[in-house]
Amino acid sequence: MNTNGGVIHIGSFSKSIAPALRVGYIVAPWAALSRMLALKTDAGSARSNRWCSRICAPHFRDRMCEADAWPAGQLDTLMEALNAQFGTSAEFEDPKGGIFLLVKLPTMSIR
Repeated sequence: MNTNGGVIHIGSFSKSIAPALRVGYIVAPWAALSRMLALKTDAGSARSNRWCSRICAPHFRDRMCEADAWPAGQLDTLMEALNAQFGTSAEFEDPKGGIFLLVKLPTMSIR
């Protein structure tokens, strides 16, 4: 849909591959990308970038199909366990996206 080269897309693999993987990507016209690369100063991402491109890129689409199914089953199991153990004392909602579940537990006094 970008016909004039004015769109820059920035993303990461944190949710699609692993939360601890600090690898992002930029899709942009070379005129913009070359200027951004000149400002890149992290000096530590080369190994992660190579790993991601060599290992993940050939299998990314297949991995995403697996990854989409895995968290849903795990999330259902977690919510069932919370309901069974805490009933209405644990407050949470079915997340509409992402990989985390925010749970508010009752205040407990420890003696």
